[in-house]
Amino acid sequence: MLFHDFFDDLKFLNKGSHGRVLSGCYKKDNQCRALKVFNHDEEGQSVECLRELSIIEFLDHPNIVHCIDILREGV
Repeated sequence: MLFHDFFDDLKFLNKGSHGRVLSGCYKKDNQCRALKVFNHDEEGQSVECLRELSIIEFLDHPNIVHCIDILREGV
């Protein structure tokens, strides 16, 4: 599974300490979405990234982008 299977016109927006942020059109509903791609190494995902994912997944606040889904590339 690749992100390109789900998104059209992926564009780089910014880079942070845990990964990069892309934008693109989600193919299912043609809506523009942000996609956060976390870095990982041979050992897998870092504890900090997993912690951030678990927090983002359950946050519900108007000033924070809503998490729709979590995809893992290459699985």
